[in-house]
Amino acid sequence: MQRSEKKLSNRLMSARLPEELKDASLNSFDIDVYDKPESKERAANAKGCKKLCFEI
Repeated sequence: MQRSEKKLSNRLMSARLPEELKDASLNSFDIDVYDKPESKERAANAKGCKKLCFEI
């Protein structure tokens, strides 16, 4: 493992996520919780970008 990968891994291991988010995934992210159309669009774009990043 490279130094930068180890550093990132250590950060992730020490991150304190709320219990309700421990099982969260990209697929469980619901954009319908947003009311404004522009907020829904931003959330959908962010979800799409994140999906692309994980596929690479």
